[in-house]
Amino acid sequence: MLSSFLQIIDNPRQDVPLIAVLRSPLFGFTPDRLAQIRALQPEGDYYEALCRDDAQDTAAFVEVLSRLREAAGDRPVDRLLWRIYSECGALALFGAMEGGEVRKNRLIALFTYAGAMAAQGKGGLFDFVAHLRDLLDRGQEPPVGVRQSTGGVRLMSIHSAKGLEFPVVILADLHKAFNKRDTTPAVLVHPQLGMGADCVDRQRHIRFPTVLKTALKLRKEQEAKAEEMRILYVAMTRAKEKMILVDCMHAARQRVGQLLALGACPADPEVVGMARSLGDWVLLPLLQATEGAPLRRWLGQEVEHPVPALGWQVHIWENPAVETAAEEEGTDAAAPPPEPFDPAALEWRYQNEAATVIPSKITATQLKGRELDEEIAEGAETPHRGVSFEKPRFLQADTGLTAAERGTATHLAMQYLDFSAADAEAVSAQIGEMARRRLMTPEQAAAVDCRAVAAFLNSPLCGRIRAASQVYREYRFALLMPAALYDGVTAGEELLLQGVVDCAFDTPEGLVIVDFKTDRIRPGQEAERARHYRGQLDAYANALSRMLERPVAEKILYFFATGQEFSL
Repeated sequence: MLSSFLQIIDNPRQDVPLIAVLRSPLFGFTPDRLAQIRALQPEGDYYEALCRDDAQDTAAFVEVLSRLREAAGDRPVDRLLWRIYSECGALALFGAMEGGEVRKNRLIALFTYAGAMAAQGKGGLFDFVAHLRDLLDRGQEPPVGVRQSTGGVRLMSIHSAKGLEFPVVILADLHKAFNKRDTTPAVLVHPQLGMGADCVDRQRHIRFPTVLKTALKLRKEQEAKAEEMRILYVAMTRAKEKMILVDCMHAARQRVGQLLALGACPADPEVVGMARSLGDWVLLPLLQATEGAPLRRWLGQEVEHPVPALGWQVHIWENPAVETAAEEEGTDAAAPPPEPFDPAALEWRYQNEAATVIPSKITATQLKGRELDEEIAEGAETPHRGVSFEKPRFLQADTGLTAAERGTATHLAMQYLDFSAADAEAVSAQIGEMARRRLMTPEQAAAVDCRAVAAFLNSPLCGRIRAASQVYREYRFALLMPAALYDGVTAGEELLLQGVVDCAFDTPEGLVIVDFKTDRIRPGQEAERARHYRGQLDAYANALSRMLERPVAEKILYFFATGQEFSL
């Protein structure tokens, strides 16, 4: 929907994306209302009919669209996206829907992706829309998927965490110095103050900053620190229950002592401006608070009137390699003698060694030959499989497609084919249309055996599929499964199983799973080849029964080479 919104901001005279935005939850136009608007001007594009309608809802939409189109002329697309989120309340609206956390995180991820594209020079609206359209034409999506993890840790930048909340947040690297690279070039440019450069004295061979450049440098430093302060505010408002701030400083006693001597509550603006890092801003009020007592005792100092409690806890850890507080008090803090070496440590074996050789992720296709089980049972290394790259188009035209590539072409045809086709001519026409729509290449279209596909369409199995109340094609799944189901040894471990079910349909008895095979076999060899795929079909059945909460009544392999089906 956001892609359609950006398209009509770029050019509102596009009927399909315009109606998609009007029908979206952001504006909520009903089909009857859209028909009323179209009735005002049956000819021409829909935007003209929309502008002719003087109702309140259409006027409000046109006003919002006009403001966004005006804003798109002078700001990058990520800022424009955030303006859309703010004006239309997209984050709150989608966050309140079913699966709202995932929806909201995807919007944030799209904003982050747009910022990354802007950094690569595609920050304009037209360039970004063209990039999205190119991805969609190739059957891809922008990488905005957000995986919800439980019991784990998500690592992200503060910018990526904007708009998100977490039960516990660990804010690290508070000691990292502010980035001042924007103030170091010989020429500085500011949108209000203009341009300032160094003055070069060629006779004395020296260069020094001019008054204008010094003013520009001070202004840019102020703006940079204001941005850093905004980032710190964003970071410290992400936690719902607990926030942990980590400040690892070199020569910590000296720096904390300086901050304590300069600190006050509230801190003076000059002291705030002298801060070198986010950690300095955190320590300035903390050293004056009641909870800062451990830091003050560590320095051997105290403030006269500490400010009321902030609700913080302070923990200090010193590197043993540096001088400790015990050494300052005159005690002998000599290092303890090293422990004697135990030769038995060299013979120690990890008790759960089987878990170290199973993969963390596996596809259902890998289970078809039980090759994984054999490798795990023997404790052998996973054999190296060479990386296969797609053939260049000119080589495909000269030598044709491989057997695996022809199988991929057949599966693509079965994914988009209308099962109501009755003969090879109808199948060939549909496949030609797929090639025209760029759902497959011309070479792939030519590699599909239309007669074999037509034989399937006239088979009893296809008749059952057409009569089913619910049909799933190219059903993708990814879920955690017990590793013991696949290696028979490791208990208590899990692995991520991924796969794509070619076809499944619902019956009163349960789900029926159909897997299409393009293996080159002869009649009568179906049972022998089916044993090869039993593990793969079992994985499909286990996954779909869990995800769709329906029992699996039947598992069928259909072989195009013989036109026969085989039930497992």
